[in-house]
Amino acid sequence: MEFCVYCLKNVDVTIEEKEEEIVWKGEKLTCIQKYAHCNECGELVHMGELHDFNLFAIYDAYRAKKHLISYSDVLVLAKTYKHVASKRNLSKILGMGPHTFERYCDGYIPSKAFSDILKELQQKGATYLLEKLKNHRDSFKSEEYVKIEKKLLDMVLSEQPPVLTLDVDFGETGWDKPKKFAFAA
Repeated sequence: MEFCVYCLKNVDVTIEEKEEEIVWKGEKLTCIQKYAHCNECGELVHMGELHDFNLFAIYDAYRAKKHLISYSDVLVLAKTYKHVASKRNLSKILGMGPHTFERYCDGYIPSKAFSDILKELQQKGATYLLEKLKNHRDSFKSEEYVKIEKKLLDMVLSEQPPVLTLDVDFGETGWDKPKKFAFAA
């Protein structure tokens, strides 16, 4: 139940979805918007969660139109690297301001330049982040740098394809011992 300012009481509402064209930041965007209508008088009822949904729909449409990294992809990056470094340290590693990555995780829209950095991280993984860490070494205390570097190195090694080992006994080939061969999977 939601409060209707026209009926001056809590009422049941019906949610309506509309595909709308909206101009935002000078761009014409098409996205789904949701509205709540009072079941008694039919007027619009304000619901905070629908307001948030509608804003995020506009932001997502803008990101898509401008070829910026999606909000959900930013959250995947945050989850992927949360055991390596805090959001603040990820910002520093990537050459951003200390709170920038955290803001993107809260839904802020990145600039094209920072979006491209995040897309490259998404594409190249921990190896890229390790490279960026080395480029921004001066942003960290020595012990902090070593801790992050170790975690990233472990991650890079786990991203490498497994090596398959094959034991071969050549029997009567004249080789005196079985040989091991390694193949990248």
